[in-house]
Amino acid sequence: MSIADIPISELQQMAAEAQQSGNLAQAKSIYICLIAAIKLKDGPMSDRLANNFYQLAEVYGEENNYAGAQTLYERAIEVWQQSPDPEAAKRIKDATKRLHILSELEIGRALRQERKNNGASGRQDVA
Repeated sequence: MSIADIPISELQQMAAEAQQSGNLAQAKSIYICLIAAIKLKDGPMSDRLANNFYQLAEVYGEENNYAGAQTLYERAIEVWQQSPDPEAAKRIKDATKRLHILSELEIGRALRQERKNNGASGRQDVA
C-alpha cells in the first residue's frame, strides 16, 4: 500500500499527529502529499487545499523557514478569497496576522545577522 492509497482524511490526521509530536519532517512530507492529492481531487481552489497550505506553512514556520511559510500563507489567502465559506474571512485574517508576525521575525533575524557581521568585522579590525 502506498501513500496514494490512504484516504485524505487519514493523511490529514497523520500529518496533524506528526506535527503535534514535533516530527516536522514527517508532517511536512505528509502535507506535501496531501496538497498534491487534494489538487487532483478538488482542483486548485478548494478550501481543503487552502487549509493544508496553511498547515504546511505552520510547519515551515516551526522550522524557521519563513520564506516558505510566507509563500504558503499567501497561497492559502488567495484560495480563501475565492471561497463562499463564511469562515474564509476569519481564516484570511488569521493568515494575514501570521504573515505580519513572519515579517517581524525576518526583520529581527536580519538585524541580528547585521549586528553579528558588524561585531565580527569590528573584532577583526582590533586584532
